[in-house]
Amino acid sequence: MMSAQHIEFQEKVQALLKQHKGERIISFEYENQRYWLKQPEQLKGVWRLLKPQPKKAFQNELNTLQFLAEKKAPVPQLMAFGEDFLVLKDAGKTISYWVDKPDLSSMQKLAILEDGVKALTDLHKKGLVHGRPALRDMAWHEGKVQFIDFESRSNQTNLNWQKVRDSLIFIHSLGRSDSISDEQMRLVIEKYQQYCEPDSWQRTVSFLRKNRWLYYLLLPFKPIARMDLIAIYRLFENTLNN
Repeated sequence: MMSAQHIEFQEKVQALLKQHKGERIISFEYENQRYWLKQPEQLKGVWRLLKPQPKKAFQNELNTLQFLAEKKAPVPQLMAFGEDFLVLKDAGKTISYWVDKPDLSSMQKLAILEDGVKALTDLHKKGLVHGRPALRDMAWHEGKVQFIDFESRSNQTNLNWQKVRDSLIFIHSLGRSDSISDEQMRLVIEKYQQYCEPDSWQRTVSFLRKNRWLYYLLLPFKPIARMDLIAIYRLFENTLNN
């Protein structure tokens, strides 16, 4: 039997759905706690061709969240859902938000990044992957990291490669941040190597060594490089020289 509080929460969600029909994401508060209400994308124009099945994509997101929760993966708590909506409990600010805070000390920044490293490597040890574990897709609150916006479920046929890809995307996201120095980046990579499954780390390093030619191919563009390209340079330099 549903409690009065649960019924009140559900009524609030239904009222918000009527008030914000079709809005992709809105936040709201209930009992001093923040939540996120998500609905399928409402596409217009050319986006209907580029993303032809927004409801299917939304259902996949819901299914993935339920699957990961069953596996006890660190994902935001699913509070309510239906055919065309889901409600997640807020998991805190993203790691990218925290490392960009000007009043955060280097020690605090490294501690938060280490929490992110532990969370991702623990996820891999469960046989799970994220698909895009950039700093902006990892929420941190009081030492606890939760992953948001999963892009893939684990596929046992290519799980080893998926872990390598996760590792590369995570390290690349470190390089995209102006708030993380090369020294700090190397320290985080050292922590990643420490917590990572040895075979997975060796595959990651082997991939970079085999593709080192790409670094030299792109090197002439360094004087005019922008964020994503600079992050590729930093990925190679700080991982292979580690």
